[in-house]
Amino acid sequence: EVAGSHVEPFYGYILRIRKVDLAHVSFRSKHLNGREKVVSEGETLAKQSLDEWAESDSHKFQRLLVQPMIGRCYLDLAKTVLLPNSFCDQIFDSTISSNVIPESRLPSWKFNNNDKPMQSSQDGVIAYLLRDHTNLLPHPRLPIDTTKTPTVISVEIKPKAGYITRSPLVLPENRCKYYRTRYSLQQDLMQRGIIRKGWTKDTESSGQLIASNYSPLDLFSGSRQRIHKALKELSNNMQNNFRVWCNGNQIFGEYIQPSNHECSVILDMMFGGFETINSSTECDSSARLLDSIT
Repeated sequence: EVAGSHVEPFYGYILRIRKVDLAHVSFRSKHLNGREKVVSEGETLAKQSLDEWAESDSHKFQRLLVQPMIGRCYLDLAKTVLLPNSFCDQIFDSTISSNVIPESRLPSWKFNNNDKPMQSSQDGVIAYLLRDHTNLLPHPRLPIDTTKTPTVISVEIKPKAGYITRSPLVLPENRCKYYRTRYSLQQDLMQRGIIRKGWTKDTESSGQLIASNYSPLDLFSGSRQRIHKALKELSNNMQNNFRVWCNGNQIFGEYIQPSNHECSVILDMMFGGFETINSSTECDSSARLLDSIT
């Protein structure tokens, strides 16, 4: 993440890199003894290198389908950048040594010969720069009101797989796929302890995880009532599918819950006068804040 750095022109951006690419560069650096070309930080890379590599399917889908449908002002396309191998090797080593990666997710950070890197490993690693929408920067040409502190509330939603299959090839014992979404089935399997996600705590045992009642079909239904129901269910059981930031600091998410006082302060920043009301009446500020967001 480069959002915390004040080095232009990357201030206010987040750097997104595939784990498999970082692991591949690290493996080459440590096991090939420099027999392949390694690009230094100071070396200038030709722009045509980026043009020669195929655009990712995800980026192409957003550019050609999603952005024209909803409008350019509602979707920021990532900027493609080429990172030196030595820089990526340092990122990989510092991330692994920081112990911030849960043990259950470490296997996804290991190099596998079956994994296919996105680009030629001799020139560098393709990554994406995305705007950090958890903390919006003021436009340089707009006047800044120093008497007021802006409040930026950012919400991240992972809609999950919400399709219902119609394939005649589904085996009889799996016919539940005709009326249940993949997300719903996975929630059931997680609650039974048959499968486990990387975001869950290592101390959680079978039966401790409560299945979510959220349905992707509601979110994409086009019905205002069903969409609101989907958002409420996401906020009631967030797991790793619903996260909220206030001025760049995460306040809601898996295992993250602000205190009642912190919620009152945020509501007061958003609407004004809330702390005065809350001091004289019994109020669940956390519930009110989530109601305001959803």
